Amino acid sequence: MLNTCALDPAAAPRSHRCCRRFHLTAAYHMLKNVTLYHDLGANHFDKRVHGKHVLELVNRLKNLGFAVQITPMAVSSTRCFLSETETRSR
Repeated sequence: MLNTCALDPAAAPRSHRCCRRFHLTAAYHMLKNVTLYHDLGANHFDKRVHGKHVLELVNRLKNLGFAVQITPMAVSSTRCFLSETETRSR
């Protein structure tokens, strides 16, 4: 990650305010819920906005004149990539 404080000294106070706000918010929720800190994971925000993103894409397609019906795919952990024979046939 690039250190913005080294590039722009004026950015240091903004970044420190952001960090303080994050820590205060986390402390508030830990005290309110009487829980210990646990990391939500790197993809927390991606999972959080997934449904909203799907609706936005559906609405974009509808605005372009398409009829859209969404059905979730079954997640298969056994096959993630195409085999060599499948890639050759394409």
